[in-house]
Amino acid sequence: MVVQKLLDVLSKYPQDKNSTFGCMRKIGQKHPNLCMAVTSHLLQDHPFFDSAERDVEDPAYLCILILLFNAAEHLVPLISLFPDVTLKHYAYLRDAMPQIVPQLPIEGASTTKPLNLLKGAESSREYLNTILQHIHETFSIVRERVPLLKTAQSNLQRLGEIDPEMYGTANFLETFLAAQIQLDQLQSCTTTQRSRAPLKESLAQLIRNCLKLQHIFSGLTYGDMLLVKQICLRASALHLVLIVRDRSQSALGPCQILLQTAADISNFLDEKEEFQPDSFTTSLLSLLGNIPDPKPGRVFREILPLVENASPVRMPPANINIRMCVARIVEPCAQMAQDNVIKVTAGLIAALPFVAEFDNLQETQKQEMRIKIKYPDQHVHTVVPKLSDFKKIMTEQGEHETSMRLRTTILLSHSVWTEASSVDITLCLSVRPGTELELCKPAKILFAPKPVRRGI
Repeated sequence: MVVQKLLDVLSKYPQDKNSTFGCMRKIGQKHPNLCMAVTSHLLQDHPFFDSAERDVEDPAYLCILILLFNAAEHLVPLISLFPDVTLKHYAYLRDAMPQIVPQLPIEGASTTKPLNLLKGAESSREYLNTILQHIHETFSIVRERVPLLKTAQSNLQRLGEIDPEMYGTANFLETFLAAQIQLDQLQSCTTTQRSRAPLKESLAQLIRNCLKLQHIFSGLTYGDMLLVKQICLRASALHLVLIVRDRSQSALGPCQILLQTAADISNFLDEKEEFQPDSFTTSLLSLLGNIPDPKPGRVFREILPLVENASPVRMPPANINIRMCVARIVEPCAQMAQDNVIKVTAGLIAALPFVAEFDNLQETQKQEMRIKIKYPDQHVHTVVPKLSDFKKIMTEQGEHETSMRLRTTILLSHSVWTEASSVDITLCLSVRPGTELELCKPAKILFAPKPVRRGI
């Protein structure tokens, strides 16, 4: 009766399928004996006649499979009641949904050997410390160190993909190292001429990495924060020098950003007197403090020798408590984008349900969250979600403080198109006016504004 009521609710509210999957999972874990009694009925398995194979993408059938597979985890004899087609579907779902489909002793399904978590964590830390030691040794090389640093950068990316517990730490160090490499490459441009387009792109990427270090990661120590502020200060100074040398755009904005960054790190050092900055930061703060009228030209002339001879910023130590904010768009899903075309009369509004889940989302990041809608003609519409639309995700251990679900409705509207075209929807943090940091890959939907039909 409970299962049938849940399936009825699912048919009425298909957008709640993820909550229904989680509910079925818990029912199967807590009541395996009752599930075993109704297995044949739920699977529609006839004792004499072969039944038609059901669609594994059907949400109602998926609910039944999740229920039974989680029950079989606690009552292994239940597996003997599964028909062959159900065993094939298990192999598929185990790969597609490993977080809610448990590992069962079924031949042909992907299996993973049990790992010693303590030993694995120690191995990851040792490997991370080895990478950091190699990076420290590489910085002592004057020439041809960029290829070696990029190799270390790819190793950090791979470590984050292999060990979920090190994901935040590895990505933080990889982003910090990427900013170091860009600083090293752009520093040579302070004395040589370079084409404007690559220079502009490189500067934008450097600033973006610095903003990621400041806004996407949490769990940093005060020492980590100081190193992040120092590399942001160095990037701001280099940005101003290159903009003034380029002479193709105004240097007033970069100069203001440099002064704001310097004031921020100065306030931080006043509050945390036990921390000592590096020689570049000390010299730059002293120079900026002695300039009575900090205009871009005057600031450029004062800091140029310091920027040209700056040494690399020290890499942060391994901090396993660092977490990275990650977002996943649940609805609209990829299958919906390909199968369903949203049709609306041109100029009117189409409402689209939107559901996303976040890991390690901080309170300050909720206020900076934006939903960015990009149309094929490059027109971008930004939506500010309500704070009340963020809800904590309920787990078996209770509400998780930094795991959130965003459930809202976004509005789409455009002028007439000749055919259905793809619209990109993504989540980002608005950390600075005109600057947004994307948190996930965009979800694509097909949108078709049709011309207005005139009456006869």
